[in-house]
Amino acid sequence: MKQTTKYTNQPIGTFGGFRHYVNTATGQYIVAGKGGANKKQLKSNPKLIRSLENSDEWKIVGKWSHQIRMSMSDIIHLAFGDYTAGLNQFAKNLQKMDVESLKGYRLIETSKFKPLLTSINFNIRHPFNKVLVRIPDVTTDSQRKTITLNIPGFRACNEIIWPKPYHYFRFSLQIGQISDYIWNESERTYDQQYPDIEHHRVVVRSEWIDRLAGIFDLSLTASFPDEYLPVENATVVVALGIEIGTNETPGTISFKKGDGTMALVACL
Repeated sequence: MKQTTKYTNQPIGTFGGFRHYVNTATGQYIVAGKGGANKKQLKSNPKLIRSLENSDEWKIVGKWSHQIRMSMSDIIHLAFGDYTAGLNQFAKNLQKMDVESLKGYRLIETSKFKPLLTSINFNIRHPFNKVLVRIPDVTTDSQRKTITLNIPGFRACNEIIWPKPYHYFRFSLQIGQISDYIWNESERTYDQQYPDIEHHRVVVRSEWIDRLAGIFDLSLTASFPDEYLPVENATVVVALGIEIGTNETPGTISFKKGDGTMALVACL
């Protein structure tokens, strides 16, 4: 059950058996309750076997989405809206691609479908492909240790499309790692194939650049330290963030939340 209304000054939190929150994309105040059978009912009623299977599989959907956010946590502030719902749906679709495992035990094998991740939209207000005109070139070495992003002959005033006047911009290259989720039969649970690798991340930022700087070759390079060298089947995510700055006060550059966007531009 869910009810929505325009947010004014209503309480936020979970109480009375309901969750009260604000959808940042729409500004709506939402009161949502949790329905359906409980875990004991799912396990004891044969008619609910499909619901039980879906409940078990859904546990790693949320963990997978959390893993994605953690791998890009240095630029995730440039996301906007309820992008987590999109991540969850994407994870569920990946899970459905496992046609070998039984329902209730299906895996999320990101390493088999890496290119698909670049289709995820992290910003519904300013979709990345509507802001940056050109697709960056991404290169790496054989070990996937060092990642380089290039946009040769870049001209911001023509290639960054922003809905209001701005003065400066800054790029951030974030590289990280995510793991497949596998079934641990002995523990009867899902595990990351490589635990905690979402914390193996590096970010490199450009200087703030004047939008009238002219034509130049944009290049950013980030490298994992030796102890974070990607292992087999780990997926290396390459994300690019764009921050838009203004000089409301002479001699300073200001950035406001919401003035920017981000995306996964490659998965290796």
